[in-house]
Amino acid sequence: MATYLDYLEWRGDLTMKERPFNEIDNLILSELAYFHFDELAVNLQQINLTLREVWESAQTVEHPRIYFTNDPLHLLEPCAYSRRFGNIRVTNFSDLVDKEKRMQFCAVTFHLEDSTRYIAFRGTDSSLVGWREDFDFSYLEETPAQAEAVRYLQAALRSKRGNVRIGGHSKGGNLAIYAAAFCKIHSKRVLEVYSNDGPGFNRYVIDKAEYQSILPKVKLIIPESSLVSILCTNKEEKVIVRSTAEDGIHQHLPYTWMVERDHFLLAEQQSAISLRLGELVAKWLELLNDEEKQAFISTLFDVIDASGASTLEELNDNKLISYNAILKAAATLSGEARRSVRDSIIKLAEASKEVFWDETKKNFQPFLLKNTLSNR
Repeated sequence: MATYLDYLEWRGDLTMKERPFNEIDNLILSELAYFHFDELAVNLQQINLTLREVWESAQTVEHPRIYFTNDPLHLLEPCAYSRRFGNIRVTNFSDLVDKEKRMQFCAVTFHLEDSTRYIAFRGTDSSLVGWREDFDFSYLEETPAQAEAVRYLQAALRSKRGNVRIGGHSKGGNLAIYAAAFCKIHSKRVLEVYSNDGPGFNRYVIDKAEYQSILPKVKLIIPESSLVSILCTNKEEKVIVRSTAEDGIHQHLPYTWMVERDHFLLAEQQSAISLRLGELVAKWLELLNDEEKQAFISTLFDVIDASGASTLEELNDNKLISYNAILKAAATLSGEARRSVRDSIIKLAEASKEVFWDETKKNFQPFLLKNTLSNR
């Protein structure tokens, strides 16, 4: 049941010169991108601190930010005092939220001791602007955050020589792939691209030669019951990881992913629920044209916006807002699309029952067989 915190105990005393960068290091750095470095410096572009200095500076902040979703604080301290991560320098922190553009974007660069850089794109934070943009992935040729990710990577490659790795968790994984694919500067210097349970792309992106050409460098890592990587189209080849959590929602959190030495502990296969839900989401998205998707999403978030809620915390405090928003958004769909939503819910419930029954038979089969033999 070991996780990346255990990995830090096992490997924290070994620098990246002694043991090369691996997939667990990727997950840790992509999780640290959720930290609000803006609390520590006035000029964010000029921030240049080691992770140890970041942690020590964070102790002086009077009113530290509260993390509603991914909380990197439990990870930052052991990283700060490890030989492997403590001397990693942090630069070029960029945090942009633009409600008018419907953009939530954040990126940071980590300078590793093996002379490479890891550029981490943050996933969706608790702002509803960010969540709205996630929905926009389904129909826009390019979202504002994707365009900003390309600009960030191009600036990073212009400013310095040397190779880079790129990655992110959740939406950050989508941005990492997109930036690597459509960056026009020294793209050969990109060693690897990591998407840690990131959502996929719509047909406008996956049909482009730039996207197809970057796929050999992409490592898509997902938990066995992923509910995020199944959104839109993603790379078929996946690293499927076992998780300490039982449900797909909690499996999305990186601290539940199981590790063994310097690699993930692999699951036998993606869960039936995850696969079935992926099929249903794909079918539903195929039924809707871009105008219907836009109308659904606009109505959903306009209703939420009119309520005054701007974060997940506020929405969580008043769940009635989200229920009303879903009902009004569903009303924008055609009869066929509404029926598809209803059928998808029914089929998903049936799939859940099938999986439960299969798991029950598998778990109790030795017991049933033993009793059958003893009764002969």
